[in-house]
Amino acid sequence: MNRIAKMCLSMGIVCILNLSFAYGMMEEEERPNEHLCPITMEVMTDPVVAADGHSYGRLAILQHFQRGAHAKSPITGAPLPNQNLLDNHSLKAMIRDWKPGRQNRPSGLDTRNAASIAQRVKEEFRKNAPLLNAAKDQHIVAFLGNTGSGKSTLVNLLAGKKLIPSADAEDYILADPQDPSAMVIGTTGDSQTLYPKSIDVEGLRFFDLPGFNDTDGSERNLVNAAFTRKILLDAASVRLVFVVGQDQFTADRSASVKNMFQSIKQLFVADHGMSLIDNGVFVATKITCPENTEMTPFLLKKTDARDKEELNQQLRSWSDRKRIGRMFHPMRETSNKGVREHILGLIRETKPIKIMGVNVSALYPPDTKRPLERMFEGVLEKSFDRKLSVPLATVADYDKALTFYTSDSFWQTFDETVCLEEEVIGLLKEFCINPYMKALNNFKEKNEQKRQSYIQGLKEKKTARIEDIGKRTELRAKKVISSFVPQGDQQDLQGDDFVFFDFAYHKDYYDQVCGKSFINLIATDLTEQEIVRQQYAGFIARHSHDQMLRWQQKFSGVEDLKKQLEKTKQRLSVLEELTITLGYEDIYARFLKGVLVYRPKEGSDEGKIELRIADLANPLEGTFDLSKCGDAGQHLSIATGYRKGKKSENANKVEVWLSPRFLIEKNIEGSASHFKDIIKEWNSTRTPVGTFFTWGGWDDLSWYDYDTTISANEYKKNNFLNIYQSSKPSSGAKCSGYVNTPFSSLPFRMEFHTILLTNFSAHF
Repeated sequence: MNRIAKMCLSMGIVCILNLSFAYGMMEEEERPNEHLCPITMEVMTDPVVAADGHSYGRLAILQHFQRGAHAKSPITGAPLPNQNLLDNHSLKAMIRDWKPGRQNRPSGLDTRNAASIAQRVKEEFRKNAPLLNAAKDQHIVAFLGNTGSGKSTLVNLLAGKKLIPSADAEDYILADPQDPSAMVIGTTGDSQTLYPKSIDVEGLRFFDLPGFNDTDGSERNLVNAAFTRKILLDAASVRLVFVVGQDQFTADRSASVKNMFQSIKQLFVADHGMSLIDNGVFVATKITCPENTEMTPFLLKKTDARDKEELNQQLRSWSDRKRIGRMFHPMRETSNKGVREHILGLIRETKPIKIMGVNVSALYPPDTKRPLERMFEGVLEKSFDRKLSVPLATVADYDKALTFYTSDSFWQTFDETVCLEEEVIGLLKEFCINPYMKALNNFKEKNEQKRQSYIQGLKEKKTARIEDIGKRTELRAKKVISSFVPQGDQQDLQGDDFVFFDFAYHKDYYDQVCGKSFINLIATDLTEQEIVRQQYAGFIARHSHDQMLRWQQKFSGVEDLKKQLEKTKQRLSVLEELTITLGYEDIYARFLKGVLVYRPKEGSDEGKIELRIADLANPLEGTFDLSKCGDAGQHLSIATGYRKGKKSENANKVEVWLSPRFLIEKNIEGSASHFKDIIKEWNSTRTPVGTFFTWGGWDDLSWYDYDTTISANEYKKNNFLNIYQSSKPSSGAKCSGYVNTPFSSLPFRMEFHTILLTNFSAHF
């Protein structure tokens, strides 16, 4: 073989392979949406139904469960009651028997834009809103059949509506056409059942469902199929009635009848141990034969189809089970006596079932997936743009938005929000899940960069907002300071020189910048008000530093400089204390009035010693001097604040801590994190100050006894022993075998508490 021939042969092979690949891709593109697993978006080989009523590939849903996501549906995000899986045999057969090229006609939706499809769907749902919950928790009877089978006429008969022959005696019509509760009957070959309709008959709700050959790809039929699915799944139980007109056995060689039965077989997910079709009631309408004629042979003679064996078997099955009823043609009106009671009896004898799932492909043709994807993507785009255009004004707004947009679950949350905001989309998502999921995945890929750009813009705007708050805070601070400076002294002040250190810590000065009456001049949002306080503290700290530098230059003597530095240190301590107690000034003022009382003899003031919290160098983090309280200091340490680590001097002592709740709350994410388990149950109104007991030799900060229930007034009535005896152990103490620690095993422990703790009490 020459070189050219070899090249041509190889190119031919490549072309064949490429064509085969392209043909395979076209086949997959033609597949109905329902053949694809909503999780993997691949054709399912072993479809199963989960507790949410949706079908998944078995391996995909099992892996979903294994990832720890078993508590929620992969589609709706709603909790799943269990992990039970039902084999979807009918869907598996649909996938196995599917051949490409069966759905080649273009969808009516292809010529419509996404906005018009969505709008039409919304209008249809709005106009028929009562249908959304018409079957909720109801025991229903669903009438299934092709258009023109006489379903509406049959339902009217069973509901007791009076029927009369039409003028040409070819159809039945309502004796009272204006009866609003009756089903509208079509008499011209077209369907009048545009949507599912219902009527209550003897404790059951009869639903006349649109014909199976009614779906033409329009928005109306899309909504109609969604309603039908919801009705079947919402019902507490379902009985099925299959309706076929005699004339439909003769038309198109009974092909439409066989197709209807095939669609019904594919419609339901599981048969619950029985055949849903065999268990149903078959009613033939427009019958012209005599009353005593056997129905099965009569109907089969009406068709010329060669392949009628399957139809024959189905009719024989109903006949053997005595599940066949009939309604005679108007020309044989007299034969219809007793027909209503007979059919109602068959329905009542039918075992009700709970429908667990519906295969949507049996309700709606699969050629609409691309238009639906366009519609869903258009809705998502519109919702996303609407969220991006929401105006943000405060730092809290920016924080909330950043939390939302930077979350790892952002797209899932966005998806759930869209379905909540757009009830129509939420319903259609359940109905057309694969087009929706494909649209969502495409939308995520296209808009991820847009999301990241928006996040960066949020961060920049938040920073700019904080900077603006800082500038306004500083301007306000300077304005207030200038009001404290006598007018005669201001003429010599230039620039920032007028920011004197002494004014920085003046209470009136702080109140006029950050107090309740003035802070609204700068910010009304609570988050921004906290930023004002932080900016104020920073402003003071900066100018304090500048002032110290000026003082260092001003004072030449070392001793003077030391004195000024010491005063500065004290004032900085006051600033720190002021910052911590912001918003809790009343509680802190009461805490400062606290007195620790030592009585050597219970009930006597002889030898009594009082130690005041206000006298501590740092009232929020100070230790009382117990040197004058007998030998108590050898075994006991009493301090304000909370335990942040082990102190060597307390290695063999019991530590008692008096801790304001606001102090712990402000540091709960830091040095006070070991109090997280108890902070929620701590009522700050009743108990602004908690009492904590621990052993000084422990390394673990989470081991402690505590009382966060005693009120401030009750401190006067209880000594520390009483408080200790009513205290509870922390969860850390329980987990670590608290009772086995040296705290309880030392032989003098209880004696120690009995003697020493009874000697001390505190009141506020």
